Amino acid sequence: LSDYKESAIQALLDGTTIELPPIMVEHEITHMEQERERVLQRINVRTDDYLKSIGKTAEEMRNEMNEAAVGQLKRSFVLTKIAELEKLEVSDEEVENRIQTLLRESSEPSDDQQITDQMKESIRRMLLGEKTVDRIVSIAQGDVNEVMKTKSEVSEPLDDKPEQDEE
Repeated sequence: LSDYKESAIQALLDGTTIELPPIMVEHEITHMEQERERVLQRINVRTDDYLKSIGKTAEEMRNEMNEAAVGQLKRSFVLTKIAELEKLEVSDEEVENRIQTLLRESSEPSDDQQITDQMKESIRRMLLGEKTVDRIVSIAQGDVNEVMKTKSEVSEPLDDKPEQDEE
């Protein structure tokens, strides 16, 4: 099913044109480079050594990151727009349920005071992303009930008068 989800998202992305400001792409590349640096530091590897081990220059790596950054930004924008158009939301109860599930599954002892507002917001975004992908999949599968449900929720009557048959 995850292959199907990815195919549905990719089909949506392929049919979408998004112009990204170069500064936004640069910001994403910088973020990706910082993340790579953090990972390398954790495993005690110098960036130069890492680049040598994969046979790439810093410029080649940055060019590859450019493509990945553009892909990530487009995906993020498309998923955000779908969630908005489909009026998808995540309740506080859903966030709390996910937190409790994560705490139960965690091997590390934890108390509720460690759960910050930032963590809750991150979980909310993750849940919204999951709902959005599920919605895209249901549309791609042609789930008529889901599509009709959404259409009826989005459609509002233009006036309060009942429709009359024309003769």
